[in-house]
Amino acid sequence: MLRSLISFRKLGTTHFNRAALFNIGFIESSRVANFECFIFHDVDLLPQDNRIPYRCGDQPIHLSSALDLFNYK
Repeated sequence: MLRSLISFRKLGTTHFNRAALFNIGFIESSRVANFECFIFHDVDLLPQDNRIPYRCGDQPIHLSSALDLFNYK
C-alpha cells in the first residue's frame, strides 16, 4: 500500500471551515497519487497510542484516543 503524509492548512483571513478544508485536502491529495485510503485528523487529534491501528475499512472510524483540550479529563 502506498503511504504518504500530506499536510494542508487554511490560509488567509476567511472563516475556518474544517469540512471544506478536508474536502480540499482530499481533492488535492487525489492529484498526487491514486491513494486507496485517506486518514484525516486535526493536529490536536493525533493518535497517541501505538495500539490504535492506522488502517482503512468499509466504514469511517475515529482514531483519536483522547483530547488534550481539557488536559485529558
